[in-house]
Amino acid sequence: MRVRRNIGIILFLLLIVISLFYILSSFNMLPYLINNQEVLIIDTIIIGFMIFLIFLGFESVIKESSDHGYREIDERSIEPDIIDTKFFENVDIEEPGNLYIGLQNYFRESNNFKELIDRLLISTAKITKSQRGSVLLYDDKKDELYIFRTLGWERQRLSIVRDIRVKPGEGIAGRVFLDGEPIIMNNLSLMEGFEPREGYKSNSFISFPIYKLDRVIGVLNLTEKINENYTKNEIDIIRFICNEVAVFASFFLG
Repeated sequence: MRVRRNIGIILFLLLIVISLFYILSSFNMLPYLINNQEVLIIDTIIIGFMIFLIFLGFESVIKESSDHGYREIDERSIEPDIIDTKFFENVDIEEPGNLYIGLQNYFRESNNFKELIDRLLISTAKITKSQRGSVLLYDDKKDELYIFRTLGWERQRLSIVRDIRVKPGEGIAGRVFLDGEPIIMNNLSLMEGFEPREGYKSNSFISFPIYKLDRVIGVLNLTEKINENYTKNEIDIIRFICNEVAVFASFFLG
């Protein structure tokens, strides 16, 4: 989004420069050091640069479309105000009244759906002190879930993210999507039929449905809460956050 905005600004400025050249030329007001042939050369260079920027913009859009806009969240990839959640990091989970107000304001500042999901993943991970998380969204054309955002994944695993697809009802995320109910597990060894993937350090995880009003559109996953269990208060806060996201998602997705 930021790249396309910057390209648009550059193109606008270049159009102003070209227009100014032609206006000055039509009134014979160009500096004597610049003749018409030199103006033509400058115009050609500017137009060529514009075509390059337009191509760069299209290439960015095509790439984003091909991988569903996937992104690993870190401090370099998103706006500073999205990742700055210090206002609720030290809130007493046992008395979360002020936290709820802060969260409502935090999500109200979202400018689009992608930013809303960024805020969802970052806020829930920070509040629960989860080191790894992901958001899967539903592709109704292909009837499958794909990974849209990740947080805290090891670099060697990121290369396979774009290929991960989950059918409704398949695995934990697929079950949560299909049933519309969260799954909270604080001891994976007690969960029948579930084998933790290699590389997981935690014995607990959360998988929560993401709604748009009353329709499930994706799944939030959190894990790597090292040596700790997810508490009832944390689950209540995540439920509150997901309810807020459901309302705002309806504005962005229609």
